[in-house]
Amino acid sequence: MSRISKDLSPQLQWEAVKQTTKQVIKSFAIQYVSLRKLALRQLGRKRNCLLRSKPPIAVLQQLLSKIDTIIYSLQQTGARIYSSIEGWGSLAIHQQRTNQQYMETLQPYHTNSEDQPSTDPHRMQLYAQQFYQSLYSTDHVNDADIMEYLNNMTLINK
Repeated sequence: MSRISKDLSPQLQWEAVKQTTKQVIKSFAIQYVSLRKLALRQLGRKRNCLLRSKPPIAVLQQLLSKIDTIIYSLQQTGARIYSSIEGWGSLAIHQQRTNQQYMETLQPYHTNSEDQPSTDPHRMQLYAQQFYQSLYSTDHVNDADIMEYLNNMTLINK
């Protein structure tokens, strides 16, 4: 992977990382499909050679069951790959997913008269941090309320 320029905004850097990742995944998928097809061809040849050699039935059943299991597994993997590709749909769905992952602006969690939606990456990061801090902060609970709740509980022994 080539170096990503530090002069780019974080969003453009992220887009560059995503593009490189897509290329790596595509390359891996092509290699994987190629190896899977090669393995299926070799196993088919081995199976045919075994059938032509006419070994004893016990040996034939033992070896064929192993080969057929591997062939079935490789075929099912291929079917899952192709169905996921077909199920993922067209370019329009991909474009929609890409648009959903990109945020042009971010509105502050607590709106003051000074705080407006921002396109500045640093301010957007601050807004996101404030939101998640408030989301995961603990709420104050009165000790008397806890004691009242615990006193109203009954334990059942079985």
